[in-house]
Amino acid sequence: MSRTPVSMKCAKMSSSWICVMLCCTVMMSLVNAYPNLIYTTSKDIRMANMSKSTRINVIVKDLIEGSALDFYYKGSLICWADHGQESIQCVSYNGTHASNKVAILNTGIITPDGLACDWLTKKIYWTDGDTNRIEVASLDGKYRKVLYWEDIDQPRAVALVPMDGYVSS
Repeated sequence: MSRTPVSMKCAKMSSSWICVMLCCTVMMSLVNAYPNLIYTTSKDIRMANMSKSTRINVIVKDLIEGSALDFYYKGSLICWADHGQESIQCVSYNGTHASNKVAILNTGIITPDGLACDWLTKKIYWTDGDTNRIEVASLDGKYRKVLYWEDIDQPRAVALVPMDGYVSS
């Protein structure tokens, strides 16, 4: 199964650039010129150092059925959707260690397929293929709102361009 990139985000952070390429369940980041690929399998979230192809670290274990992820750089959060737990969760990640795993949303979600973090407004967007909705909430799970629910059939992905105010699915 091939995976086509959904979007690419780049931002200047202090003296380095960070670029994130989103694709279904794959994300690539470039921090201090060391490219890392963060991705989810159905059972865990991993990070691969692209300059050392044999170096793969498991960041989060024991997912039931991981499906999508995004990285919120400013808050150092990795957020993901899990079909099996019918939830969206986040974990703090400092580059070497994950901590403070939190279920952001765990009610009213059946099949979260797409997920994207808005780094400007601190919101998280997701798609649900079973409820046929695209929703949004703050990164702490508050202020949840259904954005689209009519004339939409099994949405699978969501991409954001926050600086231009775009949401695409």
